[in-house]
Amino acid sequence: MGLINHVFSEDNLKKLYVSNLGIGHTRYSTSGISELENCQPFVVETLHGKIAVAHNGELINAKQLRRKLMRHGVGLSTSSDSELITQLLAFTPPLENDDTPDWVARIKNLMNETPTSYSLLMMHKDIIYAVRDPYGNRPLCIGRLISVGSMSGKGKKNSETEGWVVSSESCSFLSIGAQYYREVLPGEIVKISRYDVQTLDVVPRPGGDPSAFCIFEYVYFARPDSIFEGQMVYSVRRRCGQQLAVEAPVEADLVSTVPESATPAALGYAQKCGLPYVEVLCKNRYVGRTFIQPNMRLRQLGVAKKFGVLSDNFKGKRIVLIDDSIVRGNTISPIIKLLRESGAKEVHIRVASPPIKFPCYMGINIPTKEELIANRPEFHDLAKYIGTEDYAPKMTLQEMVHQAASLYSDRKAVCFDECNKPPVFYTYKEVVSLATELTVFLQHYCDHRGTFEIGLYCYPGINLPSWILGILQVPAAYSPLDPDAPPVLSTYFMKKCNLQYILVENDKINKFKISHAGWFYESSFAIDHVGLTLFQINWNDVDVNMLLDGAEDKNGISKATSNWETDYVADLDQLKAKTSQRGYMDVRQQHSLAYILHTSGTTGIPKIVRVPHKCIVPNILHLQSLFKITPDDMLFMASPLTFDPSVVELFVSLISGASLLIVPNPIKMMPLKLSAALFHRHRVTVLQPSQGTVVSQIGWKDPANAYTGILFAQPLSSLLLTADASLIGWGGKERVCFLDDEVIVPLNTMRETGDFVRVKDAEMFFLGRKDSQIKRHGKRLNIECVQQCLGESHEAEKCRICKSFRPRTKKERDFCLRQLLMEAALSPQPPVVRQDPMPSTSVCSALASATGMVLRSDSDRELRH
Repeated sequence: MGLINHVFSEDNLKKLYVSNLGIGHTRYSTSGISELENCQPFVVETLHGKIAVAHNGELINAKQLRRKLMRHGVGLSTSSDSELITQLLAFTPPLENDDTPDWVARIKNLMNETPTSYSLLMMHKDIIYAVRDPYGNRPLCIGRLISVGSMSGKGKKNSETEGWVVSSESCSFLSIGAQYYREVLPGEIVKISRYDVQTLDVVPRPGGDPSAFCIFEYVYFARPDSIFEGQMVYSVRRRCGQQLAVEAPVEADLVSTVPESATPAALGYAQKCGLPYVEVLCKNRYVGRTFIQPNMRLRQLGVAKKFGVLSDNFKGKRIVLIDDSIVRGNTISPIIKLLRESGAKEVHIRVASPPIKFPCYMGINIPTKEELIANRPEFHDLAKYIGTEDYAPKMTLQEMVHQAASLYSDRKAVCFDECNKPPVFYTYKEVVSLATELTVFLQHYCDHRGTFEIGLYCYPGINLPSWILGILQVPAAYSPLDPDAPPVLSTYFMKKCNLQYILVENDKINKFKISHAGWFYESSFAIDHVGLTLFQINWNDVDVNMLLDGAEDKNGISKATSNWETDYVADLDQLKAKTSQRGYMDVRQQHSLAYILHTSGTTGIPKIVRVPHKCIVPNILHLQSLFKITPDDMLFMASPLTFDPSVVELFVSLISGASLLIVPNPIKMMPLKLSAALFHRHRVTVLQPSQGTVVSQIGWKDPANAYTGILFAQPLSSLLLTADASLIGWGGKERVCFLDDEVIVPLNTMRETGDFVRVKDAEMFFLGRKDSQIKRHGKRLNIECVQQCLGESHEAEKCRICKSFRPRTKKERDFCLRQLLMEAALSPQPPVVRQDPMPSTSVCSALASATGMVLRSDSDRELRH
């Protein structure tokens, strides 16, 4: 046991010189413990002589195979899964004649017993069998031995083959005088003799499954000069670095690497972004790879003595440090600290592979999800955790959906249920296919240079996820437009955003034209099979401020004199000067925006909100992790498209391989039908309630006094409170959006909200709203105005908004009845009221029939069931 140069001494190797056939293995243990009895090759005696087996990989059903062999009376002496392979090959199949062993049948029997993961060699007498599992998870390739003269170019072009070799990686061939011949195909059984390589059979994958080559061979394991799938590992890593430079650029002085597996990616990154590649770390050649140390303590100690620093190369400079992967997060933080202490001005981390979220049981030492940094809370503020300026495996919304679609292509992605006919389903493959068709059309008909937005005028339906994904893939930002919104508000929004292109649902075209007649000229293009028509807009010379004439903000200042911008720069020279400074987000950065919304006008003047991918993606990933969303979940899209929680509902589902349930807007206002859709017709497992919904479920502590607060959650990052507990806002370094005409915004910008909160033990509690505004079915209402109107009605003696939803006393019940009376004035039918008092400890255990939900001053929106 030990390192190769310790175990294979010259004396040991001399014993092999008399042989012309042999197999060997050098591998750290992933199944079984690291001890001598688990060393390979495994050798056993059979009826037909000895066989020796060397195995790379890890059997996914080793426990079941171990029990099965023991039930058949096969004794096992080790904890290694490789011994199971050896014993299965030695085991005589029922149909085999004892005198003539059928090794192909035995190997195929092995493949039937365990589908993956293995590349293996079996030696019997003067034959070697090379076998790769049907999924091709672990690599295996063949080389041919040639004369030394042929290797130097002095021999014949087609030199005579002197022998054959098999290896997990082709990089080993040159050092022993061999040339790369070819890969062993997935499922292939190859017979190798001294002068011949013969394919005996190729076992197909069950059910036509795709191949599953281990991506970590490209990322970390393999030497860069190895060849897999017809391409050199070095070239793949270099291309990854080039793509990383496109997706995650940064202002810096030089590019470097965490040697050595990330070096090709760093070179590609430097080439693409035009920065010099400079070595900043010197690797100690006498320390092994820390990833494959058998326990955490040895890995951490290995990091401490693995690298030296070349401080003269980077003192006072900004470094982009490229790493191949961040698995457990143990290595990168000490490296960053080392560079900072040695004089680096800034250290930016870029990672050349996606986050690793799941354990691998096929030959990689990643046994539990808890070990992986991508599954720990620290991942959502990883830059702070590892001590770097920033960390960027930053993906866009559409990239995350494509990642999920590649894994769950045949799973149901979206369901649309109108509740009066059978529901309609789309798989992930169908969603992406329809989206791609729309993307191709938009790329052809739209001028999408620079920043680019496309309006979407539609109701929620089965095609909605595909339409949004299709816009994002252009790439462009999508801007939802509510067909039921006042036309003047929609026109104001479209004009203020200067939307040049608007996609209109085909059966809403007349409504769109009539509602916005006279404001602009348009030309249209129908999109076959997608259900949309593209309108190209040419705006009339109209002042957008005239559209909302008479609107005032909360301070009584008219929109004509109100200054909404927090950091708007109008002067071009001033703009250039500001953007040249560090610490700003720029709305003009190409393809940075994800979507554009408008506020409902709580202050009297709707604001345009432009949201970058960098702002919304951390929220979505945080919620996905917090609620442990899996492909078995079904989420309900409760929010209107023009309300930003709809983005979370849509994408938390689609990036997780889960299903998304969409119902028509009228169904959301019918509690009985909605509850039947959510919990009887479908099995919705995840809802996104607001603070008001939580309040209605647990009740108020005392209707006469302020309640203690409803737990929101732990803040995603920074927040700021005033002395009166008013929530000014929250955000992160790059988690900022753009309001109205803002072009650049300082990093860490905080936005004011209308909420009162308190913070205790790093948790935030909702205390109420600062105004009398509520949202009902996506529409903004002023409670005081409604109360005044209803109080003047002859049907109501008095009218008062009360916070008690569950009446416990006669006084409280009277309040509730008055509140329901106000609801009745908005509904053509009287509501059903529960008359018996309810205890304060009661919980929601049944659904009561009601024509509508009570207006509530404590909620932004309600769960309608």
